[in-house]
Amino acid sequence: MVQRSPCGPADDERAAPPARRGVRRLSPAVIAAAGACVLALAACSSPIEPASGGSGSGDPAASVRCVEDANAVVAKYRQPLQQPFPSPFDGRPVTGKSFWVISITQAGPSVVASTKGFAEAAEKVGAKAVIFDGKGSPDLFNQGVNSAVAAQAAGILLVGFDANLVKQSLVTAKSAGIPVISGLSGAPDAAMPDGVVGQVTFDGTEEGVLQANYAAVKTGCKVSGVMFYSQSSIATRRIADGAKAELQRICPETCTLDLQNVDSTAFATKLTSQAQNYLQRTPDVNFILTSSDSYVTYLLPAVKLNLTTTPVIGVTGDTLAAAQQGSGQTADILWPPLQMVGYMYFDSLMRSTVQQQETVVKMQLRLVDKSNWGADTSLRNLYPQQANYQSEYAQLWGAAP
Repeated sequence: MVQRSPCGPADDERAAPPARRGVRRLSPAVIAAAGACVLALAACSSPIEPASGGSGSGDPAASVRCVEDANAVVAKYRQPLQQPFPSPFDGRPVTGKSFWVISITQAGPSVVASTKGFAEAAEKVGAKAVIFDGKGSPDLFNQGVNSAVAAQAAGILLVGFDANLVKQSLVTAKSAGIPVISGLSGAPDAAMPDGVVGQVTFDGTEEGVLQANYAAVKTGCKVSGVMFYSQSSIATRRIADGAKAELQRICPETCTLDLQNVDSTAFATKLTSQAQNYLQRTPDVNFILTSSDSYVTYLLPAVKLNLTTTPVIGVTGDTLAAAQQGSGQTADILWPPLQMVGYMYFDSLMRSTVQQQETVVKMQLRLVDKSNWGADTSLRNLYPQQANYQSEYAQLWGAAP
């Protein structure tokens, strides 16, 4: 049984054969080598030219250094996304079992796409997925976990909310011997609550830092920005905090970032008017940062209603196709294909169920804008290493493609 859930974009088929499978935990030597490679690529990448606009004063030499440093950060993320595949794993032991997903809400395309991928992945090995919509309510989050325990789920995935909100329910799941993993916490290195045995997530601070540096480059390190995020989502809080701290670090005298809380349960009906009113009150805003592509859809109309061309940067890739067609979005930070994220969730939860071991998987990021997003929205163009992820995972699990 598959019920619906919210938060993200859908993806279609896109791409070339992926690079050979990586291992979940890399040695320090490999990590160091990868870092050196990234820095080398950054040095060869074309810098982004700053746009006019912005406010503030300060040391001109400091602004030049700020733009140069910000360009170096941005350049590292302009290369094709490299998300390694896991090692082979026999998926037969979970055939016939049920896995539950408790999502923060089913109102956003990112979550919808990833939970769809989770259900598809489960089917590959003959398992079942149950998607529970938490509708932004901690009470419903707990209800979902307890319902999964009562249904004797083989494993439980939490998506988009702080696992600490279901602490007591996690105790119940642990007592029943049901592994729980967390998705999209925004903190791959954070300690996990008792009862959570793994997580698959992007690094929210990293994403915020990248947005801040892109905005700094485009404004000549004179950012008068606003970030829309949700206090109810720990992941979006980390993105917002990461962006604000980074601007304070790189251009403290000439950059500002105002954080605006969004009602995660009603953004579809309230965010456009909220943003329009904000932009009317704050006409000097020269960059809009976001913590969810779900918000971009409602921010762009607010920009147009105010008769401005204030640049908007998105996250996750959900709104990229529209941006390529001229929606007004300036840039996007891609995660792996969102339905592939669902496969990553299922792979980690399945391994936790069978092997009863902790798994932590960090999602990689890629920055795209007009200079490198092209007109082709296929997986082959945007994710050349991950384009065949469905068949790749099926092969890894010993399942039919």
